[in-house]
Formats: sequence, C-alpha cells, structure tokens
Amino acid sequence: MKILLLGDSIRMGYGEYVRQCLEGRAEVFYPNDNGRFLQYTLRQLQDWKASLHLKGDEIDVVHWNNGLWDVGHLGIGATGEAEAATAENVLHSGYCDYEKESLTPPAFYEYLIGRVYRRIRTLFPRAEIIFACSTPVLEDQCPSFLFRSNAEVRAYNDIARKVLEPEGVRFNDLYSFAEAELGHLHRDWVHFNEEGSRKLAEEIADFILPR
Repeated sequence: MKILLLGDSIRMGYGEYVRQCLEGRAEVFYPNDNGRFLQYTLRQLQDWKASLHLKGDEIDVVHWNNGLWDVGHLGIGATGEAEAATAENVLHSGYCDYEKESLTPPAFYEYLIGRVYRRIRTLFPRAEIIFACSTPVLEDQCPSFLFRSNAEVRAYNDIARKVLEPEGVRFNDLYSFAEAELGHLHRDWVHFNEEGSRKLAEEIADFILPR
C-alpha cells in the first residue's frame, strides 16, 4: 500500500512518525513543503506529485488537510492603531486588532475545498481520500500577526464535511482527538511537541490501517 500525506505544518510534525508507525505495512510519502491554505495546495499539487516521483494510479490513500491557515485572521496592530479600518471590519482579541474576514472566507473555503478534492481525484484516481479535521488551538496565546478561534476551526471542519462526505470522503476527526488527548502537548499555540506529534501519527496510522 502507498499512502500520501498532505497538509500544513501539523502534518509536517507527524509525517515521519506516521511513516515509522506503518513501516513494513505501507509506503508513506509526503512533500517537504507546507501545504498552507487551500489555494496554495491547489497550485502545488502537481508539483508535489512530480517531486515525489509518484504515478497517479499507484497511490492507494491520500490523507489530507487544509484549514488552519484558511481560518486565520491577519493582524493589523495594537488596539487603536487600525485607523483605516472601520469598527465593523475589525476583530478585537486581547490587545490586538485583526481583519474581521478570515484568509479564506467560509463561502470561498466551501468552493475551494471541493476544487482541491477534484484535483486530488484527478491526479490520484485510484486513491481513497481521507480528510483530517483541523486541530484546536490555544486561543489565549494567539500572536499579534494572526488570530484563530476554535469555534471557527470547528465551523470550517463542518464546511469540509458538508462538501466532502457526499463524495464518499472519510473523515479523521483529529480535532476531537487532539482536544481530548493532546491539550497538554503543545509546543506553541498551534503546534504540538514531539510527543503530541507522535500520538497524532499513531492515531492516523491506526485510522488508515487498523491493526
């Protein structure tokens, strides 16, 4: 079996550990690049396929996520400095102002996630596609340049489910897993430490290939 892992820096944290978990049972591939947001993944998919020397019909499973970048609100500055923005266009959190609109607004996320799905299906026509829910963040530690809320992370996961489940995509609920098991295993407000990444990898390996 050949498995392709796609996603952002959370995937970059667990990718090698998934490979170790499945050693002897499956070949695991992943790009060195960060998948970032949906438009970036859409643009890079064919390049990742080429750089990994993959043939489309040899991949059995694509385990994929986009969402944490898409849901983010870009920072404007300290509260009171957003002189050019009107109040209704600013999101306040702590001592900072953020653009009220997320990087990929919900309606655009809904459109793009379907488009990325179709692109994956075109490039890897035999593969089972699994979507990994975006993981929770520590909201009270958000930096001045970006804000994410767990309510929005859950909402974007729900959008993905609405679009992709009718296409037969299975969902790996990493949000619920991380919320229950990994709350104390963060290395910053978004990412997990080595132990957390290993636990994610074990869950993913068991989800793809149950023992």
